[in-house]
Amino acid sequence: MATKYGKCTNIGNCDNADHKNILEILDGQNFICPECECELFSTQSPSSKKSNKTTYLLVFLFVVVGSLLFAFKDQFWSLQNSITDKSNVTKNEIDRNNEPPGKKDTNDESSAIKQRGFVRIGVQADSPPLNYFEKGKSKGLDYELAKLIFSQSEFGFNEPHSVSVDNQVENYEEIPGLLSKRDEKNSYIIDVIMGGLTFSDEDNSSVIYTIPYLEHFGYSLVSKGSDKINSLKDLRYKKIGIVKGDPDVAAYIEGNLPNGAIIVPLSDESETWITDSINHKLCDAIIYDFPFAAVEIEGTRLQIKVAKLPNSDIGYKIGLRKGNEHLRDELNSAIRKIKELPQYSNLLKYYLPVGNVVVPKNDGKNPTHIVLKGETLGLIAQNHLSSSERWAEIQALNNIPNPHLININQVLIMPTDYR
Repeated sequence: MATKYGKCTNIGNCDNADHKNILEILDGQNFICPECECELFSTQSPSSKKSNKTTYLLVFLFVVVGSLLFAFKDQFWSLQNSITDKSNVTKNEIDRNNEPPGKKDTNDESSAIKQRGFVRIGVQADSPPLNYFEKGKSKGLDYELAKLIFSQSEFGFNEPHSVSVDNQVENYEEIPGLLSKRDEKNSYIIDVIMGGLTFSDEDNSSVIYTIPYLEHFGYSLVSKGSDKINSLKDLRYKKIGIVKGDPDVAAYIEGNLPNGAIIVPLSDESETWITDSINHKLCDAIIYDFPFAAVEIEGTRLQIKVAKLPNSDIGYKIGLRKGNEHLRDELNSAIRKIKELPQYSNLLKYYLPVGNVVVPKNDGKNPTHIVLKGETLGLIAQNHLSSSERWAEIQALNNIPNPHLININQVLIMPTDYR
């Protein structure tokens, strides 16, 4: 009987998730964890890894044959075209220089992307959890969400390699500039940009942005677990580290930090810059985007005291060249769809660790609610607080980084009018 394999993402509430067990689920059975009943994140079977050596050999032979054909391209040009047409080579491996001249320069780039069969994304290099490489392969939340977006009916890309992340820059501010880069044939080298982008259409006259594909996060407050920093008011006369050159966080702290707080701009070039900055006493605490902070301090003694600081609301968008309003409309439609899919929540749980987030203790004055299968913060608020709009109150009371990051059987502290 056929089987599927998956990992549970209910970390902290399930032994299978905590031990990263690969679970085998028979066809016909629900694709959920047998212990906590959470949806599973699809993965390879353990045995599939044993075929890596054979795969590498086949790839090596493919490269050798390809090199020989290229060396004798004049003699074998016709044969090469025939083989390419009949082979199973994925569409993003086809030489981009063979695309029709000027096709990518039209205002209808949506049609060009669909005709090509894959989309090319420009990002910031090595910026986990959004984008990074592992054993030469693209990884990260942005990469997986892009595949989910472009698999929707607006585009219909379902092949494993229909999303290509191969044009990168070192700095966040340089990402929009990727949209203007061209190859030797004067054709654009990428279609869209991603990478924690919080820009707006007004920031660059040649770039437009979608609705957020990742939202309801905020700036997090990170400090040592043993200190007495638990909120913004505790930062008075403390040294607060922020990323040097980040205009968004600079604007936020200007209006929200208490008098006497000392701002320390820091470089984030090191993978351990948060831990090093606090341990070396360059600062007492860090204010930083939750997704990046959560990954960087995972496994350390630092804690996320406030997962989403008051008045901070971050939304990450997809950028594209101005004049592609039709493509933007299609992307917006696909983004709205994926936010309703279970795969969306599973991806957030898989890539965004919450082990270092402080869990508030109930002082006994507030009622509690145990999360049931299929419940969301909005649904809980609607059923027990009379308005789905009050989900943000539950998020704040429980120090939840994002409304998708809740699990079955999780005990939530509720407002006093819970019924």
